[in-house]
Amino acid sequence: MDRRSGKRVRTERFEEDALREILKIERQAQGIITDAEAEAQRIVITAQQRVRELKAKAEAEAEGHAEAALGQATSEIEQEARAIQEQAEQDAQLWLGEAEKHCDEALAYILDVIALNELR
Repeated sequence: MDRRSGKRVRTERFEEDALREILKIERQAQGIITDAEAEAQRIVITAQQRVRELKAKAEAEAEGHAEAALGQATSEIEQEARAIQEQAEQDAQLWLGEAEKHCDEALAYILDVIALNELR
């Protein structure tokens, strides 16, 4: 073997080694990309699950606040209704008391009117 062919063989071997190294690096890069894509997908799925959990929690809290507000409003309405009813009962008693005071006078007046009508 002469020098040139030995040099050519070494050059070809070097190129083959370099090509193998490049292919190895490409496979590693592809593995890293595949791992990164899988990790990204896992992160997206985890984030979606977390969003669902937070949404459910927010809805439950909102429902709880709504129920509490409804209960409070109902209680206030019932108290106001009782106060109105009590005031109405008091007013009715006052009117009844006043009516009873003037009942005899009204009856006498009516009898007087009837008597006057009969005299005419």
